[in-house]
Amino acid sequence: MHRHGQRTLHLARRAPCRSAALLALACSLARCGDGTATQLLVVVSTEPAEGLPVEAVEVEVQSEDALTTWESARFPIVGATGGRFTLPLTFGVVPRVASASRVRVIARARLRDGAATRSLVASALTTFISGQKLLLPLVLDYRCDLQPPCPMGSSCGPQGCVSEVHPAATLRAIGPDDPPHATGSSCARPAEACIDRCDEGSRAPVTRFVDPARRTTLTATPSTPPCCGDQSVAARDVFSVSPTPRPDLLPLYICRATDGATLYSLRESCDGYHFREGILGYIVSSATPGRCGTVPLYRLYNPSTADRYYTTREDERDHLVGSGYRLEQVAGYVWPAPAMSIDPVGCADGTREAFSDPIVFPRIAACAGPWTVPGIFPPVPPSTDAACATLGNSSATAPADGEGCASSNLCAVGWHVCRGGEVMPRTANTGCAASAFPANTFFAAAVSGPGCFRCALRSNTVTGARCTNSACNDNCSRTSCSLECRESDDLNNDLFGCGTIGYGAPTECDGLDRTPGDNCESIPGTTWRCKGPYSESRLVTKVGPANGGVLCCRDGA
Repeated sequence: MHRHGQRTLHLARRAPCRSAALLALACSLARCGDGTATQLLVVVSTEPAEGLPVEAVEVEVQSEDALTTWESARFPIVGATGGRFTLPLTFGVVPRVASASRVRVIARARLRDGAATRSLVASALTTFISGQKLLLPLVLDYRCDLQPPCPMGSSCGPQGCVSEVHPAATLRAIGPDDPPHATGSSCARPAEACIDRCDEGSRAPVTRFVDPARRTTLTATPSTPPCCGDQSVAARDVFSVSPTPRPDLLPLYICRATDGATLYSLRESCDGYHFREGILGYIVSSATPGRCGTVPLYRLYNPSTADRYYTTREDERDHLVGSGYRLEQVAGYVWPAPAMSIDPVGCADGTREAFSDPIVFPRIAACAGPWTVPGIFPPVPPSTDAACATLGNSSATAPADGEGCASSNLCAVGWHVCRGGEVMPRTANTGCAASAFPANTFFAAAVSGPGCFRCALRSNTVTGARCTNSACNDNCSRTSCSLECRESDDLNNDLFGCGTIGYGAPTECDGLDRTPGDNCESIPGTTWRCKGPYSESRLVTKVGPANGGVLCCRDGA
C-alpha cells in the first residue's frame, strides 16, 4: 500500500495490525482483525451507472482536515486486468494510536467508459470506540454520476448529497458471535449496505399497449392505458418490475418525445427526450446482470415508425431486428414473465378441425379461421391486436373477417404454423393421411417452392427421392420447377398443406398432399385469396372463417 501526505506512516514490525490504518480485506480480517477489537469494518457496495463496468475500487483513510492521507489502496475488480476482488468489498480500519479524533474513509469506484474512466465517490467521517468493532457501510450510487459533485463535508448516496458525518454511536457494533464477513456475492450479515440480498418484495406485471400507428407503450397498471388516444392491449405479463423502491433497485423512468414515441430509461435526463412522466417501476441495473433471477430487457428502435419496443424474448428480439428494428441496448434487468403453460389444443379458438385428438396428436393440429395480414411463408409473426388472440372458426370475440390478424394468429400461444420437415415426425411419418379433414377445406403449412407444384423444404430435409441433404439445389428461382430446391425466402410459388380441396401435390412434400395451384385457381368460390400465380405464399389471405386455415405445430417439439 502507498502512504503519502504530510505525515508518512512506517509500519512497525512488532504490531503490524495495530500500525496500519487500512487493514486489508475480509479474507485477511479473520486472521488479523479479530486480534484488534478497536476498528471500523467497512463494507463497500456499488450500483454503477448504466452498466459501466467497475475496474477497481480505491480506498483512502485521511485525517479529518484532509491534510494527511494515512493509507490508500487500490483493489482491482474481477473482470478487469489483474482483478482479484469482488463486490461488496470488505476491509478493516484500525486506529494508529489511541485517539478520539475523527477519521475520514473514502471509497471510489473506477468505471470503465470506453477508453476513458469515470468514478463514483462515497465518504464517511467517524470515530473509533475503544474495544469495539463498528460496521461502516459505504454505498457508491449510480445517481452520483449524473449530478454535480457534492460540496465539501457531504457525500453522495441514494438520497443525494448528505452529510458525511457518521457518529460512532449510530454505527452497528459487531460482536464476537457475528459470522465473519466475506467479499463477493454472499451477503454476510449484518452488512446492510450489501446489494446482493435479493429481497423478493412484490412484483408488478407489465402490460404492452399498441396504438393505431403501431407504436408500443408499457404500463404496470394493466387496467389503465399508459398514455392517451386509441390504445389496445397487445400482450399481458410481458415482464415484471418492482412497484416499490428499494435501495438495490433503480427507477425505470417513463419518457416521451414530442412525436408521442415512448422511451424507458434509467436516467432522469430521459436520454434527451422532452418529457419525464413518472416511473414504470424499479429494476436491476445492467451493471449487475442476472442478479436476483432477472433477465435482460432489450430495447429496439424502428426508424420508420419511431417506435421503441421492449422485450425479454430473444426470439422476438431477433425477429424484430430482421424486420427493420435496430437493437439499441439492454435497458436493464427485469423479472421474466410467468412460465407459459402450453395449450394442449393448439388452436387459438380452442377447437381443432383435424388431427382432432390431442392425445393421439399432441404436437400437430389443423386450425380454421381468416386473416388479412398477407402471407404464410416466409412465416409471419402473430399480430399483437388483442382481438386476434382467440381467432378461429369457433371464436365469438375475434373479427369474423380476420381484420388485422395474421395466419399465425390461428395457432395458440406456444404453437406456430408448421414448417417444412415438421409434419411427418408429428404424424408417425404418415402426414396428411393420418387424419380425416372436413369437406371443402384446405389447411396450409409454411411451405412454398419453385413452381409447378414442387415444394422446397428447410435444411436437413429433402423434397424427393432424388435429393439428399448434400445434393439439394441452392440456386433455384420461383419459376425453376426443380425437384431439388432447398427452402429460401425467395421461393414463394404455390402453397402446400392438407385437406379435401385443391390439387394433389405430385411430389413428396413432407407428407403434405394438397396445393391450391396458381392464384388459388383450384378452390374458386372459397375464402382463399392468393393474388397472383408466382407469390402465393407471400400474398395469401383468407377473407372468412370457412374453408380451412393452417396446420399448427407445437413449439420446441
